[in-house]
Amino acid sequence: MAGKCCWPRIARHFLKIYAERHGKHEIARTSDAMLGTGPGSVCKNCHDRYGRPECNEIAQHFHDEILRLGREREEADAAVAAAEERGLDLADLHFDLAGVGDVQVEGRSRIHAFNLAEFDKTVGKGLTTLQAVRQATGEAIHEHGLRKVGLLVSTLFVTLLAGVLSLKIREIDRRGGGKAGGDAPDRAPSTRPLR
Repeated sequence: MAGKCCWPRIARHFLKIYAERHGKHEIARTSDAMLGTGPGSVCKNCHDRYGRPECNEIAQHFHDEILRLGREREEADAAVAAAEERGLDLADLHFDLAGVGDVQVEGRSRIHAFNLAEFDKTVGKGLTTLQAVRQATGEAIHEHGLRKVGLLVSTLFVTLLAGVLSLKIREIDRRGGGKAGGDAPDRAPSTRPLR
């Protein structure tokens, strides 16, 4: 048997075990509801049987933080969309929000390492990004408001200036009797030859 690969034999063995255990049942799609200690929680079932009480607390922490990250991401996404409806260009923030989605996936994978510090560090990175997105959105909305006020003030100023100039032109026309040039004396055209 020298030189032959044993992977096909190992793969057949594991497929046989898989078929025996899962072949007759539908495997449920994973969700965040499987975390924590609520109904349908996979963590709680094992922790109640084999774990310590703090294991359920940690599982609930994982659940709450993953849901918090998702909820805050949705809120930030809605705020960015509302700002874009006002005409603001916040396309760069969509990349940051997509990065938070990646952090969610990474956080879910960190759960399986059972390392609370690493999990919190990962989720904290996403929450920090969301804070920056909220701040950038708020600043953009504030700047948009200032620009609208500035536009209103400048439009008002230009309109006022045009009105004053119109009144001044009427006054000059009245003083001059409607003649162009106002009080300037009439001159005869020059008789000098052009060179």
